[in-house]
Amino acid sequence: MKISSISILGYGKWSNVEFNQLADFQLIYGGNEAGKSTIMAFIHSILFGFPTKQSTIPRMEPKNKGPYGGKITLTETKLGTVTIERLRGKATGDVTVQVENGAIFGEEKLAEILGEMDRHTYEAIFSFDIHGLQQVHQMKQSEFEKQLLATGTSGSDTLLKAIEQLEKQMDQLFKPSGRNPKINQAIQETNKVHESYLVAKQKNDSYAALLAELTELDEASQNRFNEQKKLAGELSNLEWMKDKWPVYSEWQTLQEKTKQDFYFPVDGNIRLEHFINRLRERENELLQLQERKKVLEEPTFSNDVILNKAEALEIESLLEMWPVYQERKAAFQELRYTERKQLEQVTLHFGDTVPSFNSNMDRQVEQIVHAMAEIDSDFQTEELTLTFFKKEEESVQEEIDSLEQVMLPIKEWGAGSAHSVKSRGWEDFMFPLSTFALLLAIVMAIFTTSFWTLGLVLLFGCSALFFYMRNRPQNAGNSFVYEEQKRYRDKWQQLYAKMDSIAHKKAHSEELLQEMAGEKANLEAQQALLYEKFSMQPKNDFLRDMAEVKEQIALQKSLAVTRNQLVEKEKLITSWEEKLSAITGDVNSKEEHVAILRQNLISYRDNQTNFAKREEKLEQLDNQIDLLERDVSGLKIEKDNLMAQADAHSEEDFRQKGLLAKEYEQARERLLLIEAELPNPESFEAYRNLAELKEREFSVKQKMADLDAKGRDSERQRAELKHEIERLEEGGVYANQKQMFYLAQTDLTELAEEWFVLKNAHEILKKTVTHLQEEKFPKALQFASTYFSKLTHQRYKRIYFEGGRIRVENTDQVIFTPEELSQATKEQLYLALRFALIEMIAGDYPFPILIDDGFVNFDKKRLDLMMELLRYQKTNNQVIFFTCHEEASKYFSPDDRLMLY
Repeated sequence: MKISSISILGYGKWSNVEFNQLADFQLIYGGNEAGKSTIMAFIHSILFGFPTKQSTIPRMEPKNKGPYGGKITLTETKLGTVTIERLRGKATGDVTVQVENGAIFGEEKLAEILGEMDRHTYEAIFSFDIHGLQQVHQMKQSEFEKQLLATGTSGSDTLLKAIEQLEKQMDQLFKPSGRNPKINQAIQETNKVHESYLVAKQKNDSYAALLAELTELDEASQNRFNEQKKLAGELSNLEWMKDKWPVYSEWQTLQEKTKQDFYFPVDGNIRLEHFINRLRERENELLQLQERKKVLEEPTFSNDVILNKAEALEIESLLEMWPVYQERKAAFQELRYTERKQLEQVTLHFGDTVPSFNSNMDRQVEQIVHAMAEIDSDFQTEELTLTFFKKEEESVQEEIDSLEQVMLPIKEWGAGSAHSVKSRGWEDFMFPLSTFALLLAIVMAIFTTSFWTLGLVLLFGCSALFFYMRNRPQNAGNSFVYEEQKRYRDKWQQLYAKMDSIAHKKAHSEELLQEMAGEKANLEAQQALLYEKFSMQPKNDFLRDMAEVKEQIALQKSLAVTRNQLVEKEKLITSWEEKLSAITGDVNSKEEHVAILRQNLISYRDNQTNFAKREEKLEQLDNQIDLLERDVSGLKIEKDNLMAQADAHSEEDFRQKGLLAKEYEQARERLLLIEAELPNPESFEAYRNLAELKEREFSVKQKMADLDAKGRDSERQRAELKHEIERLEEGGVYANQKQMFYLAQTDLTELAEEWFVLKNAHEILKKTVTHLQEEKFPKALQFASTYFSKLTHQRYKRIYFEGGRIRVENTDQVIFTPEELSQATKEQLYLALRFALIEMIAGDYPFPILIDDGFVNFDKKRLDLMMELLRYQKTNNQVIFFTCHEEASKYFSPDDRLMLY
């Protein structure tokens, strides 16, 4: 956004005046009371409204009661070129906004153009004078963060106001050392009622024991809570470290690159090219002068040279084209040099036709890299899962092996025990049957004396004895062994079932790994196709190789353009040389022939006059040659000194060291940004790699799950104890005290819940603000440190906040507060902070920068550095500089100066 013109209808001392065609880097010069500050205030009023009558800012209404207001034209806004006009009307004036198509809008369109920027914030960042520069020692970290946050995030100012409102409401409910807040008073009342409640409660006989047990459970619960809190903190830190691991890896790489200091002269390559160009110019001039002197000193020079008119005209035309020829020859040589440099940079050869690398290929490369990273991460996670299943399988197998060592073979216990169990039924039945038969036979023997009767008695007696011996308690031992072996085999079968489950899970994990390996092979095949497309073998990682391909394509296309230009230049040069050859018959010593032709032409025009002035010209040439030789010698010494500073042995060696110095400086700047993002990179050293960190994260989560399970059991026991305590609580006084205590406790709980709701809202908003600060604050300080280092000519290297106050560090690691700096250095510090804020928000708020005599305390060197910074800043923001010091005009071109008289 830039101010292209200012039209003041009536404002302060100005009436019916216009200032048009304002530049990106504009000077407005005038003496004291010339109206510079009035123009600056006019810009503020048109953009943000006239000050109200209650405001401390003067309204600057014309003393003659004439028209009040005017308009400004803005270019490069969101709506293109717009004209903003504000005239007398309501308190802040009536505003109209006219866009490019002629449509006219009101105040709401102006707010859209300004992006909700208000006057206070604009003056605090983009518009300042000497009084603002002198107050830098009063700036605190909170103020800097608030300005950074308010300007850098849409709606964040509302967040800050909401946080302040919540803090006020929380203070009305509770303060740690307060008496009047509601929760403080409720706590005092609850404590009084609780004391009476405890006295009545102790009358129950078994209450104390139950209370002690409940207290133990509460203490155990508190210990678990503390452990969970500790584990949650560790888990949060592990998750943060996991997210920052790529940044940490980059930090390690940059640490290796910047281990050793690398010195190279400031702007070395530019200075070297400057010396080479000047030497080339001086040597060409010296060669021409020497040739001219040689021509004048020729003893064969005669005044009898005769040329006809046609030859003279042709020679005159040829000599007029001589400077053009030299210029094109020099341009041809520069293009040749450019061609050689480009050829040196060619590392890939694509054949006759250079391929293209379009946006689709860019997206394809990004998709391949992203997919490959995701597969690698998932592959590592699945490998950990498979390792876990293998360990579990080994554990189950060990249990199976242990059981199989104590299990008897099936032939030793299975058949015998089964037979014993099956046969026990009829053996138990046959013993009493045989006994009964024996008794019956004895009775029959008593009444009969038959031999068969006696035989039956003997037979049944033997049978009873046999079955008695078979049914003795020895079978009890076999039964115990059988039951024990049966339990072993049941356990053995369960373990084999578990082994089958683990094998199924392991096979599924291995199948997933094979699928991921296939996906990775597919991605690698896509990479191989791209390598084959560009006829390239893999060198580094895929992303860097594709970046090299893209760079090589651009380079070789540029090389083709350079060669086309060489062909065009060569045609013009050849044409002139052919004309010279037609006259002289030789084009090898062009300067000599040109000098001869020029001399012949001079002789033709005024032969006698040349002879008279020959000696005078020789003397002038000697003086000029002497001056040029001294100039050439001085330039060579300066060039050699410059190369010696870089310890370079050749110009090409010097340029290569310049490139290395640039890479080293870029690595250092990137390292500073990463160190601001990683305040303590040493904490990552506890883990060898990301997989180990993830394994620790999994272990912490498992511990937290175990603690949750224990907590649920404890809560169940606690509920049972409380139920038993409540059953024991009885009695009139105690019941009343209990009711009063619970009522007071309920009131306190309701107030506490209200306070916790406010506290949670406050924490959420604070985390949102803190996230924005952590993201923007270190980057803003990095910009401020860079600006401050440039403005102080590298005397100071860092700006930071400590204890909420600004601190600066010089190159000797000495720390200063703003009060300890000189007034000019304080002002440079203020400007560095302001330009850092401007840099951070330039994309969303590209407003003009207004400076009113801000550098009166700067010496010439500091003023040069400041103006150089402003010239750089004009590429992003228009700079309008108001001053009453005439010497400031040397920094501006004549077209960019506006004089007020």
